Amino acid sequence: MPRTLSDIAALLGGEIEGDAQTPVTGAAGVDDAGPGDIVFAEQPRFADEAAASPAAAVIAPPGLAVPGKPLLRVTHPRMAFARVLALFQSPERFPQGIADTARIGAGTTLGEGVAIGDFCRIGDGVTIGDGAVIFPLVFIGDNVTIGPGTVIFPNVTIYSDTEIGARVRIHAGTVIGADGFGYVTVDGQHEKIPHMGRVVIEDDVEIGACSCIDRAKTAETRIGQGTKIDNLVQVAHNVHLGKHCLVAGQTGLAGSSTLGDYVVLGGQVGINSHAHLGSGTRVAAQAGVMSDLPENATVSGYPAQEHNQTLRMWAASHRLPEMLRTVRALERRVQELERALSEKEGSG
Repeated sequence: MPRTLSDIAALLGGEIEGDAQTPVTGAAGVDDAGPGDIVFAEQPRFADEAAASPAAAVIAPPGLAVPGKPLLRVTHPRMAFARVLALFQSPERFPQGIADTARIGAGTTLGEGVAIGDFCRIGDGVTIGDGAVIFPLVFIGDNVTIGPGTVIFPNVTIYSDTEIGARVRIHAGTVIGADGFGYVTVDGQHEKIPHMGRVVIEDDVEIGACSCIDRAKTAETRIGQGTKIDNLVQVAHNVHLGKHCLVAGQTGLAGSSTLGDYVVLGGQVGINSHAHLGSGTRVAAQAGVMSDLPENATVSGYPAQEHNQTLRMWAASHRLPEMLRTVRALERRVQELERALSEKEGSG
């Protein structure tokens, strides 16, 4: 549905510079914008690209010049652009009602407006809150609780005794509540350790596709309110993630590791078992955290250490061939001096 720049300003609360009636038919990145699209520019280096693009208008922070384009000035352009994308996004198509092919166990309670797609299997004693949506081919074990407004996409598996809060989104292929990886080696045999705990996922969590969150040995594995987990993430038994954490793809958290609130983990990060990361900590991609980190730390590298120290080490590593040549030259010079000194002493 076409809108004007004035319509979008009313939604975002921004200020317009230029023609308020500029028609806007979509939202796009600077590189792929077409006529009618609105784009955003946060920094000067993107302003020139936005100005040269065929975009109809630009979302920009106060003071950033983007010549030749109608502007929508906002304090947080990236957040504003996210809301504009949602404005032009096609509505999600959810299952409606309870499919005839769904199987629902004894003692299960469904709230108002619950939708369950084809070939779902819902266990006994399950509680599903108002407005929750279960896409086709989902398995939900016994005694699971799912809060209102939660959306579970196709082929998700949720083992028994799991607790899921309100407005959670769990994407396709994710497994929640499988046994953790625990064995005791006795007489050359690996004996399995029972995992008798559960998984608790608090409100407003989003979990990407094909991630795994293991049940606890005892007590619980917990994902805190508002935390967002990317695709292909492994969360082991008894891990606790705080509130509003961000965990990027292919990250692995070993058993009993804990994160405070607002921790950010880059892609392919590894967290050692029992390590604790303080609130506000940031871990760069492919880092390996072997021990506890204080609050608001910024680390990188393997093993992870203070980020600026890692940068210095990486910079020094590029000089290693030159340094090696220097050391070899010095070794030869020392040998020559020792030989000359030995000959002098022998002749004396």
